[in-house]
Amino acid sequence: MSELNLIPYVGVGPISFGMAPKEVEAVLGRPDSISTSGRNELEEHRGEITIRYDSETNGVVEISFGPESGLMLDGVYLYSSSDLTKYLLSKDPHPVECFGFLLYLNLGIAATGFHDGDEDQKAISVFQKGRWDSMKDNFTPF
Repeated sequence: MSELNLIPYVGVGPISFGMAPKEVEAVLGRPDSISTSGRNELEEHRGEITIRYDSETNGVVEISFGPESGLMLDGVYLYSSSDLTKYLLSKDPHPVECFGFLLYLNLGIAATGFHDGDEDQKAISVFQKGRWDSMKDNFTPF
């Protein structure tokens, strides 16, 4: 994918939340590998990108990105940001922490490893609205 611009709660580049695997394949080609997540969701792996599909609707619900993926928000490469937490706080000043992730609920972004300096755990995912709702009891203001 050449352009990986995130539009919160809509999608990233040519991938929109809700797309079926065949629709994603039509724009990205076949996945490198396929697996099943701990939530029994289909996962497709394409290089630095993992796409997860809802187990009931079979539509895209989450997309995870590695450091070389080129994920951007408003023209800023997220993994290249000198202080990702500070940048995302400027876009959403009220994130919550849940199981080690900072959830920027106004942006639909989950990030880990950036706010606590854990280089080995750095990860960014974008998610469909409502994806984390079942975990609300575990949210802690950051």
